Amino acid sequence: MRKEVSKWIKMCTMCQKHRKGKDEKKGLLKLIEAYLLFELMGIDILMNLNEMPNGYKHIIILTNYYIKWPEAFAVKDHLAKTLV
Repeated sequence: MRKEVSKWIKMCTMCQKHRKGKDEKKGLLKLIEAYLLFELMGIDILMNLNEMPNGYKHIIILTNYYIKWPEAFAVKDHLAKTLV
């Protein structure tokens, strides 16, 4: 049965299209270093979450890479004037 399954997978075009190769190279992770308190900040936006009764639908996450401290804020929209 194993041979039959292997043969079928090799003939299946969808299986071959989404197949990951053995020689696929993965990038090395690099350490993000900051040497001063506000030298490097990160911002992420989680969008289109289930809307809360008070209208909040998105979450803004700010990260200070020096002290590795995240802060999260719920917002009603993700426009630039809201984020500033």
